[in-house]
Amino acid sequence: FMPGGTVPEGDNTAAQGAALLGLVLHAGEGENKAESEQDMKDLLQCMVENKCLVEPVPTNFLECNVVSNDPHVSPVCFDQFSAVIANLEDSERHVGECFIDMIDHAEPSSTGVPASFKLDAYTEAEHRDIASCLTRKLLIEGPDLGLNSIIKGFSELWDIVMFIQEIIEKGIDIPGDA
Repeated sequence: FMPGGTVPEGDNTAAQGAALLGLVLHAGEGENKAESEQDMKDLLQCMVENKCLVEPVPTNFLECNVVSNDPHVSPVCFDQFSAVIANLEDSERHVGECFIDMIDHAEPSSTGVPASFKLDAYTEAEHRDIASCLTRKLLIEGPDLGLNSIIKGFSELWDIVMFIQEIIEKGIDIPGDA
């Protein structure tokens, strides 16, 4: 989905795309029966703009979408994440399933994330397990459909990024300008 010669490095869009594919492949088959393509595009755009897919990817994914370090501030992509998850019937329960093994007797919140969940209380491996579980909830149900929707959405986002980069580098020719 990226042109040949594109080098994923640092926090560039290509690196974030590669990290996203890694997260999707680790997650496995999707569970979302009614994913909205536009909602998924909005979520992908938010995550790329806010560098949610840079190392450590699982931790950043969680901080951007479901758990804020500041309890008074929502994560930056929370609304977009919620829009995709809202397509799941009983979405709070589905999200809560990703935390069930972590927190005994957790009080679920309106988002499904236990109110007592704190990122710093868990390891990077546990973050990866939760992020993979949540990714399965986001992806459309069916073999390879989730992966295909991610590739399609990211490809469209990539085209926009490259168009903007070209304008920045070369400028815009306006007919009649001398």
